[in-house]
Amino acid sequence: MDTKDRERLKKSILELKSGEIEFRSYTGHTRAKGGGWTAEPVPNKNGNWYKGVERVTREMKESGQPYVDPTDEKNTLSRITIYHGLRMDMSIPENRLIMKWLVEHDRLALSYEEGKGDPMKLYYIHDEIVETNNISKKYEVKKAALEAVTNLPDSSISKYVRNLGIPTFGKSPQQLRNMLYDVADKTPEKVLDLINDKRIELKDFVLRCLDHHIIRQSKTGEYTFNGQVLAPSYEGLLTWLANAQKAKSGDDAEILLAIKAELDKK
Repeated sequence: MDTKDRERLKKSILELKSGEIEFRSYTGHTRAKGGGWTAEPVPNKNGNWYKGVERVTREMKESGQPYVDPTDEKNTLSRITIYHGLRMDMSIPENRLIMKWLVEHDRLALSYEEGKGDPMKLYYIHDEIVETNNISKKYEVKKAALEAVTNLPDSSISKYVRNLGIPTFGKSPQQLRNMLYDVADKTPEKVLDLINDKRIELKDFVLRCLDHHIIRQSKTGEYTFNGQVLAPSYEGLLTWLANAQKAKSGDDAEILLAIKAELDKK
């Protein structure tokens, strides 16, 4: 499961304000069979606080409302023991506070499929409503990706396939479309992102120039044309091209015309 899928699952779980979710073990171990997993909030990368936990303030402490404080050993919302069959009522505010940091744990899968075959994930969240919604969403995304590929004109197919890193030489439009169908079937989000990329024309122009060695990348990462440095990085090159296209005159506009002239010869 990629990051986008996990973020979608996370959002679905955190939006729950009613009903129960159930924690299940991939091994089927209950608390009686071997304890469980005691989870605590995960520190941020910089280590100065915790993922999914709001910073504790004096106002929070004085409000009388529940809050999470990982620095306080007596704070009961800063740890939970997970075991097979444990159920959590999402209508309870305290449980929702726990869930906000619990879903940040890499050891907890947010669905059965996410952690299947991963030895690092011992438990997963089972919720029929969330699972049903996410399965529906998965097929909706796939349907949208396949339809988007179908609606692409033959004249534009090659640039999308090329930007996936797939060779296009000697392939008919239908062969290229079938390649996109295959990618859309396996990773539909990737195809939708590609088709909706507003810089696809610039990126394709760069790829064609690189393929024909018109624009070259040096060993230090710089992009050059006829020995002249255009940009120090790929993102910088896209920015340079965008600006050069907008310019009606000047050195950059002339260089871009020269690049296009070289590409037209190929």
